[in-house]
Amino acid sequence: MSTPSLSKRQLALQYFPDITPRGAVNKLMDFVNRDEELLCAIRHTGYRDRQKRFTSRQVGIIYGYLGDPRTA
Repeated sequence: MSTPSLSKRQLALQYFPDITPRGAVNKLMDFVNRDEELLCAIRHTGYRDRQKRFTSRQVGIIYGYLGDPRTA
């Protein structure tokens, strides 16, 4: 299964579809920022805090740490 690049909102809503888009982004980024290993891994790919989109590589890394919500 190919991993697309996604906006933070798109990815967050995959994990938290039952809350507001802003709430979902906040919750996702809370998970990312609390996991130092995950944050370091995506920063190694060039991730910056104010970035609006995750690259396909970053999405793949996040799926690897948090699980792929598309298969749940």
